[in-house]
Amino acid sequence: MAASQTDIWRARRRRGARGAAAYPAALDGSAGLNRAPAPSRHAERATNLQAVHPWIAICDARSEAHPRACWRAAERLLPWAIAVNGAPLSSLHTRD
Repeated sequence: MAASQTDIWRARRRRGARGAAAYPAALDGSAGLNRAPAPSRHAERATNLQAVHPWIAICDARSEAHPRACWRAAERLLPWAIAVNGAPLSSLHTRD
């Protein structure tokens, strides 16, 4: 599921809520290699960005500064996965 350079370029320039990039459907992670089959996964967390939101909510409970650090990490990791691997976050492996 490699992304074209055009898809990567477009994803890096479109911005959504809280600065998160709006990725093309092929790169949103809904069909990532590490994603559970549709019947067994959370329907409300169909994309990588939606899956990151509960993680940020957990960070909110820790401290005021910690959620900002989590958002910065997520905002860097999501585009990095696409730009470097040409694949969504849900297709990353430990070797990446």
